[in-house]
Amino acid sequence: MPRQLGELAAHVGGEFLGDPSQLIHGLNGLEEAGPGDVSFYGNPRYRRQFEATRASAVLVGADVSPREGVALVRVANPHLAYAKLLRLFHAPERPAAGVRPGAWVHPEATIHPEAVLLPGASVDRGG
Repeated sequence: MPRQLGELAAHVGGEFLGDPSQLIHGLNGLEEAGPGDVSFYGNPRYRRQFEATRASAVLVGADVSPREGVALVRVANPHLAYAKLLRLFHAPERPAAGVRPGAWVHPEATIHPEAVLLPGASVDRGG
């Protein structure tokens, strides 16, 4: 699901330089990124890849100068910010609430309505 750059910057606590309404569709490395992607630049060793990237936006540290045609999101730690965005774009699916066949629940136990009990789970009285 595409997200606006301003929303992503807020999610990682960053300051953006660019159009906050720009749509971002995914994440990728500096060399592989294209339009609609966010990447990150956190090590001067990758300066050449940063200068050549086609990413729409790049997560950078505070000391990186703006680059023509690429929106920047300034953050304290580009690697950590990228990891946070990975979790946002690729959140693990949570199974639906309920007690699955093969789980055992004591008749006097109380189960939270949002709980997921998978096969092999066991809940005793008072649990």
